[in-house]
Amino acid sequence: MACIFRQTTGLEYLAGLMHDVGKLFIEHYFPEQFEQVVAGAVAKQCNHATMEREILGLDHTQIGAALCERMRLHDHILRSVWFHHDPLNVSHAADPLSDGGFLSVCVGIGDRLANSNPASQEDFGHASELIEHSPEWMFLQNIYLPHKLELDLPRETKRAEEDLKMFLT
Repeated sequence: MACIFRQTTGLEYLAGLMHDVGKLFIEHYFPEQFEQVVAGAVAKQCNHATMEREILGLDHTQIGAALCERMRLHDHILRSVWFHHDPLNVSHAADPLSDGGFLSVCVGIGDRLANSNPASQEDFGHASELIEHSPEWMFLQNIYLPHKLELDLPRETKRAEEDLKMFLT
């Protein structure tokens, strides 16, 4: 399998750091509502954004994007924060000022993997299979980027599982 990539610019790292900054804002300035969000997400088995919209009328992605705008961060970071839960949103991906959704897809996949919370090697393998068959992963496979790297995904998954064993034992 060929893995596509582009040269890094630093935007990727900053986008990953900033993607949930809206959650920090909610927790700091609205601690009671934040507790309701967490408890409601557990009780209803849904994500935080769903509960945030129910309780606050907006979610951490919107708040995070507003903070990014206030800090005058690059527009691609702002958009990756705003759309990391919906990176293939047509209004975002088709916007001529965006990067076509590339950065938000990368952040969204990273966020999903980080929140998959595998309890075992089997769970980790299942999470990586879900990602590999997701529309976002297919998007990355079909986007033109100038660099390609041959990647043996099953071998890399096995290595990651072995690394994970150290933390689970």
